[in-house]
Amino acid sequence: MRCTVNSYSKILIVGTSGSGKSTLSKHLAKSLQLTDIELDALYWQENWTPASALVFRERVANAISIHGNWVMNGNYLELKDLSWGNA
Repeated sequence: MRCTVNSYSKILIVGTSGSGKSTLSKHLAKSLQLTDIELDALYWQENWTPASALVFRERVANAISIHGNWVMNGNYLELKDLSWGNA
C-alpha cells in the first residue's frame, strides 16, 4: 500500500487498552516522519496523577496547534472534538 504524506497529514489511532495503539502510533510516526502525540502522556502526570480536564484539553490543543502533521493515539471521548475533529 502506498501512502502520500504531506505537511497536513493527520492520523488518529483509537482502540481498547492494551490493543497496541501506542506501538502502532510510534512506528507510523517514525516511518512517515510525523509527530507522535500520545494522549496518555498528556493526561498522566507524576505518580500517575491525572491532569484536570482543563489542563488536559489545553495540552492536547497545544500539541495539535504546534504540529501541522501528526499521528495521535488514545481513547479519550471527552476530547473527541479535538482529536477526531482535527484528524
